Amino acid sequence: MKYAISLYEDLAKKPQYFQTIINAAFDKRYDSVLWKKFFAWDIMPSLDDQYKSIEVVDSGVIMADIVSRFSDGSQRDGDGYKFYQGTIPALAHKFQDRPADLVRLQRLQESMNGNAAVIQNFVKDIAKYADGIHARITNMAMQLLSTGKIEGAAGTGLSYLSKTPIPTSNFRKALTAVWTDATNATPIADMVGHEKYVRDTLGYTGELEWNIDRATLLNLLKNKEVKEYVLPVLVSAGLSILPNGMVTEKAFMDFVSTGNLISRVVVVDEKQREASMTGVTTVNGWKSGAAVLRPAGLAGVVKYSELPEYSIVQGESGIQVAYLEGGRVGIKRKFSQESETWETSVKAAAIPALSAFTFHVIVDTLSV
Repeated sequence: MKYAISLYEDLAKKPQYFQTIINAAFDKRYDSVLWKKFFAWDIMPSLDDQYKSIEVVDSGVIMADIVSRFSDGSQRDGDGYKFYQGTIPALAHKFQDRPADLVRLQRLQESMNGNAAVIQNFVKDIAKYADGIHARITNMAMQLLSTGKIEGAAGTGLSYLSKTPIPTSNFRKALTAVWTDATNATPIADMVGHEKYVRDTLGYTGELEWNIDRATLLNLLKNKEVKEYVLPVLVSAGLSILPNGMVTEKAFMDFVSTGNLISRVVVVDEKQREASMTGVTTVNGWKSGAAVLRPAGLAGVVKYSELPEYSIVQGESGIQVAYLEGGRVGIKRKFSQESETWETSVKAAAIPALSAFTFHVIVDTLSV
């Protein structure tokens, strides 16, 4: 190798050292990414890049029939199953250490911090693109939660669409006025009404939670009806309010936890940067104005496939492979003798899927 960079020489001699560095640098780094508040990795990989999400549909408790003394009761159906399936997309980044970069690394190695500085730079470059994998999964997860589908158009021109069979009646609207109408909207009454729908019509008996974006939360905090509900509850509970009577986020959350009117509210704060043919833009996966009512806890799993395109070349000369997230995110480095460049790619094959889509309700608070 023309450039004497000791880290790269060590990696060439001991490919397993690559995994050691990755383990040390990324341990627990992604434990708190946003999508993991709502989804978990599936336990097993999906085969052939095809996934299936299965929901057990509880038929609920039905009153026994009144029958004659020695006759049998009516035949009942057992619990049923609903499922949907689709294709798992690949998520990837790639970058190169070109000759000019290698010269810079060689000078960095000769600096005061030596090899430690090279390792830090090495990890920083990989982290930026591994972060990008999680940013894409977060974007897909927020789309799925707030719209019931996932759409994507990559810089490569590839587009993707996955749609969950949420019942049509589960797509609902504001009941009185749009929630941006601080005077006439009745969001608390709306939320109570939507929860009643989930209980009485859909038959769900477990704990529920609301997921909303910050813009929707601000609409609630300014709303007349919300103030009328929140202030008396806070006063009776001895909780603090601002002198001007305005509802703060903490005051609203205190009301939710003590008022026994609506289920827990979780606010979603997210945005990502996406590259396209025309440049880089800031995007949000969450649909503006969507308020999601669903079974509390995790909403589903992230389906994934293994990466045979990485595993089959592991151990070949000039190639180093390491993994993150228990093997679900792969990192491959390949040296080109011709161009004297190191090419690093970070890749996963993953997509979020809802587990309880029958009880997943999406309220468009900007429509009536």
